[in-house]
Amino acid sequence: MKYSLEFKRDYKDVFGAYMLRGAEYDVEHYDIPYVDVKEDIILPDRLISYSKINQTDPNSNTFVHFYQDDYIFDGTYGIWNALLYDSQFKKGFCFDKLKNVKGIICPDYSIYGDMPMDQKIWNVGRSRRIGSYFNRIGIPAIPNVHWLGPESYEYCFAGLRKNSVLAVSTLGCLRSGLDKSLFIPGLIYLVDHLKPSMLILYGTLTEEIKSILEDNDIKYLYFPSEISEAMEAKYGNERK
Repeated sequence: MKYSLEFKRDYKDVFGAYMLRGAEYDVEHYDIPYVDVKEDIILPDRLISYSKINQTDPNSNTFVHFYQDDYIFDGTYGIWNALLYDSQFKKGFCFDKLKNVKGIICPDYSIYGDMPMDQKIWNVGRSRRIGSYFNRIGIPAIPNVHWLGPESYEYCFAGLRKNSVLAVSTLGCLRSGLDKSLFIPGLIYLVDHLKPSMLILYGTLTEEIKSILEDNDIKYLYFPSEISEAMEAKYGNERK
């Protein structure tokens, strides 16, 4: 479904509705906009965090990720406000920051179990809205998928196409038995229901995760987090 987003000349767009022009909505799941990844997308060979975007080599096929604390990319001068008010902040987000990268992994806005439901749905929805908008203006954006327990799947997997490219981070998802008990079933659900054509995995690749993906013939690209790289550099030889 598509909605009419025509406004009277005297009205000001304080809702960022311009980002939704031409979007298609997941009408069965809160009207969250779909993130339509182009079939001919050139996949990243490197991921770099938003806070280190100035360190990007313009000759590499680098994508920016937002697997960081929300305050780094959100807030007064964050990516959402820059787009919401159609403004460019010199000390915050602006499109010039993306000039040396080939695309983004959609922002990873936090969804905590003790958040009110409306805030969790909102954080998923605005991540999808950014991805939907970026793809329509020619900036490749891969949807980021983050979930809690089974009760969250209805909104956490909204706005995602089947057989598309998706991104997942394991940061903070494998620290405890409880974290793992939420992450692994959600990953299995994602694989079974969405069957991604490619999964971008950032963080740590365990044997269990690897088995789930390979047993289901899911292609994936693994990018270790900075912490994982540091641990591998320190203990890699000992583990071998």
